Amino acid sequence: MLKKICLSIISIVYFFNIALAQDKVHQNEGEAIKVDTELIQVDVIVTDKKGNRIDSLKQSDFELLEDGKVQSISFFSLVQPQTKKNLAKTTSINPDKKANIDVPLIEQAGRVFIILIDDIHISATRLADVKKQLLKLVNEQFQENDKIAVISSSGMLGILELTAEREPIKKSIEKLKPQIHSDIVAGDTAKLTEFQAQQIVNGEFDYAAYEVAITRYLENTTADKALGTAVRQIQSNAQQILDKVVAQTTITLQTIRNVMLALRSVPGRKNLILVTDGFLVETQSEHLAQMRSIVDLAARVGVVVYSLNSGGLKTSSNYSAEDGVLTVTDSGETLALEAQKALLGPMKSIAQDTGGFSTTNSNDLLKGLQNVVKESSSYYLLAYYPENVQEDAKFREIKVNVKGNKQLIVKTRKGYISGKKLDLAILTKSNNSKKAEKIEKSEGVKNAEKIEKVEKQKMDTENASQFLLNEIKSAISAKDIKLKIKADFLGGLEGVENNNTLVSLALDLKDIDFQKIDNHYQNKIKGLLVIFAEDGKIVHSTQDDINLNFTDDNYKQMGKTWFFFGKSLSLKPGFYNVRFAAEDPITHKIGSCSALVEIPDLKISKLQLSNILLLHQENPQNPESVTMKGQALTVFTEKSSIGFLCYILGKENLKSKLIAQIQILQEDKAIFTSSPVNLEQKVDKVGRIVYGGQVPLIGFAEGQYKLRIIISDDEYKTQVAQEQIFTIEK
Repeated sequence: MLKKICLSIISIVYFFNIALAQDKVHQNEGEAIKVDTELIQVDVIVTDKKGNRIDSLKQSDFELLEDGKVQSISFFSLVQPQTKKNLAKTTSINPDKKANIDVPLIEQAGRVFIILIDDIHISATRLADVKKQLLKLVNEQFQENDKIAVISSSGMLGILELTAEREPIKKSIEKLKPQIHSDIVAGDTAKLTEFQAQQIVNGEFDYAAYEVAITRYLENTTADKALGTAVRQIQSNAQQILDKVVAQTTITLQTIRNVMLALRSVPGRKNLILVTDGFLVETQSEHLAQMRSIVDLAARVGVVVYSLNSGGLKTSSNYSAEDGVLTVTDSGETLALEAQKALLGPMKSIAQDTGGFSTTNSNDLLKGLQNVVKESSSYYLLAYYPENVQEDAKFREIKVNVKGNKQLIVKTRKGYISGKKLDLAILTKSNNSKKAEKIEKSEGVKNAEKIEKVEKQKMDTENASQFLLNEIKSAISAKDIKLKIKADFLGGLEGVENNNTLVSLALDLKDIDFQKIDNHYQNKIKGLLVIFAEDGKIVHSTQDDINLNFTDDNYKQMGKTWFFFGKSLSLKPGFYNVRFAAEDPITHKIGSCSALVEIPDLKISKLQLSNILLLHQENPQNPESVTMKGQALTVFTEKSSIGFLCYILGKENLKSKLIAQIQILQEDKAIFTSSPVNLEQKVDKVGRIVYGGQVPLIGFAEGQYKLRIIISDDEYKTQVAQEQIFTIEK
């Protein structure tokens, strides 16, 4: 039977091959919150002077002002995701305008945390400790339904993806590597720091900056020591260093803004944790405009920034040139203090202006992270329709007070910028009209109509592709169409040359509409598969139509049917984010999904194990009714069995005596462990040892589990393991 299963894998590796499953999968996935575009949302945290949260206030206790003018609160609620406590219902100042914020959906979605590692501005010596404390935070502090994403300013971790699964988050953190900081400029014997260079170029605090620079220059140079020569060389080097500062800070600020843009469709309050050594803002560049844009965007999409200084506790006496400050003279001491303020100022400002806080001058980074998680446990959500409707691109200041109690501390965002939004539909329509007008003048009316039709079809295809790509890049999956995805490294596929990875997908047909044509129910779903490398670059993209065509008999069974399809491909060693999006052209519903897959380097001869393929037993009464179709569905019934298949790789080890063992874990505790089994040393055509089996699930309660496969090599004293999450339902 296992041989038949191995061979059947060939039948599902071609893109959009059809298979139907009768697995009934229940889902309670949250929907996106729909908010009136005129409504301004304000999340508010109230504490006493000791930092104790005040969660007993009513709508009448609050006063909300915009530019000093009192606004009418249209919506009020206390949001507590972990207790799902909702104190108030929506109210409306205008019966024609409904504040359409569904708080239960926010609660169901759980809290959202984005950890942004500013590795461009974190020294290599500190990054290891940052990773250690972040891993501890992920393991101990987050709740089960919290959604988390980790991203880096260097782009090392690719695009943003929110997930409630902890393993992908921990893998992302572990993969962080120090960035090469090219602080040294050729010929810079003065050993200028970034802040020192900024002061020299801008002429601020120039006495201290020049005194330290000239002293070091004269100490370290063997060339011309004339004062004029020294000053000119120092100024030239300072400009080069400042150019680098501008470029790096621009990247960090742009990353913060891009993260916020990616969170537009995510419901509720979003917490962005910025971990950085600090960075300089250059007033002669666009940095101040970037920071104002970040504050505005944070207000529009509901993001609160918390900045944590990864540099830890510092005093002026322990600064060094490597840390960005100096200690050689009194001037150097003064420069060091000013440098500290300049580096920490921007990260403090962004946090404060978006309603968060900044943790600096502390060696305990983990405590700062814990405080962020604690503060996010509950908040008041207020919303209002601004009385000032002018779109004048001016900053609107928001202030929230608790009436009659000045002892309470109210934390909220500073405001937003008024202004018009780009209407993409109008823009597209305008562009199409201009094209048609140009064609009509040059080719004649009839020819113009033909060309316009072709152009429209081409544009529709291009627009659909771009639209799906935008959905794929979103931080959270679209749920109008339910999709499931699973990406597996298998080390090779028989019958498919050079391909080593299988992407399996499932589409819930209950979410799809059909047209009846010639007694067949039909639709042509637009699909886009994109694979991102660790640096966020696209390494694979496939756009295809999913042709659905069912007879009357098949159509009647679609209420409990999933449509399966997949693609096999070849990926180089690395860590990949696999994403898929689909659109129903009839209803324009959208769905998207994502998965992670790691491809090991097979040139290394050590023992390696592929990902685990799950096998479903279609008929509990028939042990032979095991199927590989539906890989993307990892749901099993409590009366069935879970089958598995994996491949052992490694040139030298395949000749050794290998031992296999199976475990089933719940909450990382083994609740089932099989006896060790000696494996046959039969190698297949692709150069792998195939290992498979089944575990009955009778007696297991409903819930989420992990299947762990452990392969040991006694001769080489090595061991490898793979895990696969699955769910048991009734």
